[in-house]
Amino acid sequence: MVHYGFDLRNCTFTLSLLADAPTKEDVPTEIYLPDYHFPPEEVAIEVSGGRWRIDVVDVDGQGMQMLRWWHGEGEQSITVRGVKRKAGAASEDSDGDLGYYETMRMLAANCSVM
Repeated sequence: MVHYGFDLRNCTFTLSLLADAPTKEDVPTEIYLPDYHFPPEEVAIEVSGGRWRIDVVDVDGQGMQMLRWWHGEGEQSITVRGVKRKAGAASEDSDGDLGYYETMRMLAANCSVM
């Protein structure tokens, strides 16, 4: 793996890797996508190459989104864009409202340890 990260402000996950060989059909790269940030109908995915799909898998009776990516050899990258949301909201951010990231930063700034 070269680099990975989640940008909460923009609700974007990025992953770059260096593969010795292409992924095998039965062993793709798997990335868990939380529904809150990546609702199934509103996810945008960009890959440097290969193919991908999103499956819902059962984990202890709960459905979890799993992104499966079959990529080639060499340097590969994937970007997954989700939805920016207001804290406590289930819909997309509207202009002028604080988003989830900004709300959490504001709350953290007002915390103190006794």
